[in-house]
Amino acid sequence: MHSKAVGKIHSDLRIGADISSTVPLNANSEIAGTGLILGSRGFVLTKEEAEIMVNHQPSNRPLIFPLKTGKDVVDRARNVFVIDTNGWSDEELKQQSPAIYQHLLDNVYPQRQTNRDPKLRKYWWLFRRSSEQIRNAISDLSRYIVIPETSKHRIFSFEDYTIKPEHGLVVIATDDGYLLGVLSSRPHDKWALAAGGTLGSTPRYNKTRCFETFPFPDATEEQKATIRNIAEELDAHRKRQQAQQPKLTLTDMYNVLEKLRAGESLTAKEQTTHTQGLVSVLNQLHDELDAAVFAAYGWDTSLSDEEILEKLVALNAERAAEEANGFVRWLRPDYQAPEEVASQTQLIAVADAPTPVAPVEKQAWPKSLAAQAQAVRAALVALAAPATVGDVAGVFKGSKTKKRLATIGELLEMLGALGQVVEARDGMFALV
Repeated sequence: MHSKAVGKIHSDLRIGADISSTVPLNANSEIAGTGLILGSRGFVLTKEEAEIMVNHQPSNRPLIFPLKTGKDVVDRARNVFVIDTNGWSDEELKQQSPAIYQHLLDNVYPQRQTNRDPKLRKYWWLFRRSSEQIRNAISDLSRYIVIPETSKHRIFSFEDYTIKPEHGLVVIATDDGYLLGVLSSRPHDKWALAAGGTLGSTPRYNKTRCFETFPFPDATEEQKATIRNIAEELDAHRKRQQAQQPKLTLTDMYNVLEKLRAGESLTAKEQTTHTQGLVSVLNQLHDELDAAVFAAYGWDTSLSDEEILEKLVALNAERAAEEANGFVRWLRPDYQAPEEVASQTQLIAVADAPTPVAPVEKQAWPKSLAAQAQAVRAALVALAAPATVGDVAGVFKGSKTKKRLATIGELLEMLGALGQVVEARDGMFALV
């Protein structure tokens, strides 16, 4: 007997949650991208070649890095290195690292001179695509998150900042274990499967459709800490077992995990993987992580996959509406919105000042609704104490008309619904 799915058929031919209706969120922007496109294998060195080049000329070391692609992360690692000359001129290379210059002259230059692209012929010692967005986003991090662009399982992990990610890896520029935990949970796994599509029969992680549209939970600091701790333990567990068993791959471990969760029996080879990878422990960590992420969303863990998707689609719409009104839940605010963070820091400093401050100069009342909401919030910061609707209205130029007071009251209620303002006592409002 075949089960039947009932519901609206959407443009992506799915029945149920309309994933195709979701939109990228500003909160997730600028921190995800694909790895480097070399454009020539002449940049790649074996481990032995890299060691010889560094030992021969120590000044070569700053230009040679471990290189990883998707298969290196989840399957057998190649243990290769790459020459990265980003930011160097050919003359600088020739003078300061002549051995590297000669290697590229012999192994890259001849290919590039027959290339149709004049830019590649001119800048023959540089990668085809240098992914400046991701370079900038990870430049001040000690580690970052990666996931293979195509793989059977959605496995997110941390990589050290010294690793150069090659095309085939999607990079998430954050070192926060909390984000690793949410991305590694069941809600995001189901979202990525539904939104990303496939390459052939293999699931594809499309950073625009899978990451940039995904609404993260509005977690408390305590919930974030719980998720962060479990995610760190998960990442450490996998790395520890692989260090002890060099032939053990993440794909092998997650194949066994999948069979364990399906209640299927294991082959002898899979039993070995189960023992070497401590896959039952891996399973328990994922269960704990899922429970913590569900709690952060305020959901029951008994939700079906389709119910999860429906809730995420609705939450994406809510977040998009918030952003249209000027409120963005930045994932990495110090990088994505540094001016906004600096402005908030200054406002907080004023609000926390131990000595009285000069009266606030009256401001013009903005015309757009989004600007009005931001202005009301800024007025509460400037007042530095619980305030009435009238107090807030007094910050702005013009008379306190019924319409102005009503609008400010509605905006304070909206900010309260967004978790930015609380009603401190009857008729008095304060920032959270």
